[in-house]
Amino acid sequence: MNCHAMRDPLRRLDRAFSAFFRRLKAGQKPGYPRFRSRRRYDSLTWDSGWSLNKGKLALQGIGHLRVRWHRSLPRGADLRTVTVRRCAKTWHVSFALHRPKPTPLPHTAGAVGLDLGISTFAVLSTGERIPGPRAFRACHRRLRIAQRRVSRRMAGSHRQRKARELVARLHWHIRNARRDHAFKTASWLVQRFERIYVENLNLQGLAKSRLSMDIYDQGWGAFLQILTDKAEEAGRTVVRVDARNSSQRCSACGELVPKPLSQRTHECLCGYRADRDVNAARNLVRLGESRQAPTWPTGGERSLRKCTWRDRNLA
Repeated sequence: MNCHAMRDPLRRLDRAFSAFFRRLKAGQKPGYPRFRSRRRYDSLTWDSGWSLNKGKLALQGIGHLRVRWHRSLPRGADLRTVTVRRCAKTWHVSFALHRPKPTPLPHTAGAVGLDLGISTFAVLSTGERIPGPRAFRACHRRLRIAQRRVSRRMAGSHRQRKARELVARLHWHIRNARRDHAFKTASWLVQRFERIYVENLNLQGLAKSRLSMDIYDQGWGAFLQILTDKAEEAGRTVVRVDARNSSQRCSACGELVPKPLSQRTHECLCGYRADRDVNAARNLVRLGESRQAPTWPTGGERSLRKCTWRDRNLA
């Protein structure tokens, strides 16, 4: 094996134990580093000893490999490392490179609230609905049959290994569907809106409820992380807002209108009627916008007589 690729496992081991001792000192759950067998060690990284020649990748110790390029590398990019990874019986190569900071997108005056859901992936304060991928639900039957096939094979046999590869390919398909939906949705939101207000959800607590399978299937955590990264790169702002009573409070007059989860329409005594999720998204915008601006105008006196309900509630 090439010496350049064998330096990477030592770096990974050092990072794993550094993080382990850091968590011990911080009083967190330590999580001792787990041994990776050859079945679980799926990638190698070259920091040198590689080259590109006429669209082929040359790795020292392996040889010249044909690559199906899904996009060309940036011209003049400072390539640092090359990582070859095995993903469900397929092989992928990724390049780490240094590039200048991207140019922010042009400014827009738009702000939007994003209410995440289960039946619908997200509802915007503009009334638009974003359908979810529901990738696990779509592959649930095939995945169940494939896992049953693994359990019926003799442990350690060649047939069981082939059955496990089928399960891995299905999980890889589910992961790709979720990530593709998350990246496309995040790019669409970042290009349209300057400020995006989302719920500050306790995902670990929600994952322990009876809706855990549907919450995991929608992939809220990965989507919010991708949205935050893309917004930072484009010069946009993503603000997490406390979502308490966002669906119960009327976005028109501010009155609290209790209703069960099964009631999907918000109706208030003031005459305002809207979808429950749309009303929640508009409350997120209202609360988020109030936190971005000063509570009281600069240079003026605070007058309670002229305060509206929103000022009194948010002060």
